[in-house]
Formats: sequence, structure tokens, C-alpha cells
Amino acid sequence: LIIVQLNTPGGGLAPMQIMAQDIRASSVPVVVYVSPRGAWAASAGTV
Repeated sequence: LIIVQLNTPGGGLAPMQIMAQDIRASSVPVVVYVSPRGAWAASAGTV
């Protein structure tokens, strides 16, 4: 299990698309969540 914790104002779309492709192609389950309380995932962070 791979756990990804997000707290980001966003960023470049191209790098995030590559990360999203890698997550989808992973043979290992991936959990992505926004934390801690008050954190956010905006812009490319929502892909």
C-alpha cells in the first residue's frame, strides 16, 4: 500500500499528469488524501 498525503496549492499540470499516470498504472494499491485538517489540494493537486 502506498499512501500519499497532500497539502498543496497546486503546481504544473504536466508533472501532475505524469504522477497520476504512474499511480493508475501501479500494481500496488495507492491511497491519496488531503491532510492535516485545514490542508488543501488545489489546481494540479486535484488531478
